[in-house]
Amino acid sequence: MKNLFIALALLVSFNSHAFFKADIVSTSKTVASAATPEALVAAQLFSFDAVIQAKSTNTAIMTIGPCSGSQDFELAAGVAIAISDIFVNKVETAIDLNLICLDVGVNGEGANILHTVVKRQ
Repeated sequence: MKNLFIALALLVSFNSHAFFKADIVSTSKTVASAATPEALVAAQLFSFDAVIQAKSTNTAIMTIGPCSGSQDFELAAGVAIAISDIFVNKVETAIDLNLICLDVGVNGEGANILHTVVKRQ
């Protein structure tokens, strides 16, 4: 009987917690001027996972990296990288996509971005 009360208490406690919902969002980023890095997104946006793909129509190498440093990671047209692959503890690491910049070799080229947006239900 004691185990039943413990199980019921855990069930009530579990059901009272808020759950989270993750939406998958696809967007693109075009860099207006070559050699002028721009943030992936305009405002702070945390995501637990993101894939950045150089547009297949790019004619030059695109580079990505932290906005506070240099963009040294090169992506050829159509090549993608999952940002979460960089982190060891992927589940608990939220990434601010606004802190990642990309640079292009030709005006008007850019990237496609697929990411999650986590919301409390």
